[in-house]
Formats: sequence, structure tokens, C-alpha cells
Amino acid sequence: ARMEIVPLVPLGARVVGVTAREATRLPEEAWAALGSAVARYQVVVLQGSSEAMTPVELRRLNELMHRAMGFGEARVPRRARRSQDATNLHGASPPGFPELSVLGKCRLRDWHGLSGDVRPRSWWEETWAQFHHDGGFSGSSRAPP
Repeated sequence: ARMEIVPLVPLGARVVGVTAREATRLPEEAWAALGSAVARYQVVVLQGSSEAMTPVELRRLNELMHRAMGFGEARVPRRARRSQDATNLHGASPPGFPELSVLGKCRLRDWHGLSGDVRPRSWWEETWAQFHHDGGFSGSSRAPP
């Protein structure tokens, strides 16, 4: 597949031709282009795929983007996050992946060791999904630009 970066108006760019899952298998040159796109457009949207990404793929995506943006190796937190509410998995980490946090609104059925409800914690999350990848950065990593 051929990757193309398409500017969006008024902000950001969209990656066409590869999904986020496929991006984990792109060569270094393609990741250099993605890092440049983030620097230029500030926001870069990768398409999802029909199947949820695995924690291994999510970790790889984070590591590749971290390097492509010039931050070097991503540092993984030592401890997994736990949900603040025992009945809600929002914010929990799958076992063995402390850099990942579950966000959104769904019911997980043994998604890599997590089962239960993921519910919004705030009223604005009822209709809009929350996503940001800074959960993969430790307190000792430089902040993204």
C-alpha cells in the first residue's frame, strides 16, 4: 500500500493508504515522513482497522512515533494504571502494558486480560470519545511539541 499524507482544513493531516495497525510494519523512511507530518501539521490522523489493535501493536505504534518525532526511546512506566473506580475500567492498563490506558465507552470481554465496562467519567465524554497518546510517556520523557 502507498501511504499519502493529506492536509486537513483548518488543522492537521490524515494518513491515507495505511491503517494504524499497518503503520506498525512500515519502514523507517515512512516513519520519518510521519514524524515530519506531526511537526508540520501538529495533528496526524491514522485510520483504524476493522479489528482492535493488540497491546503489542499499540506499544509498537507509540515507540515508532516517539522515535519519529525525535524523542528517542519511549520510557515505559514501572507500574500499571488501575481504574479509580472498581466497576469501571476507564484508565486501567492491560497486564504487562503499563504505558497503555483504556479510554472510551464499551464492554470489554477478555481484551488482553481486561473484562468489564468502560464508562465515561465526565459528562462531555458521553458523546465524544477521548483519545490522546501521552499515556505512553513517562514523567522523565520530554513532552511532545
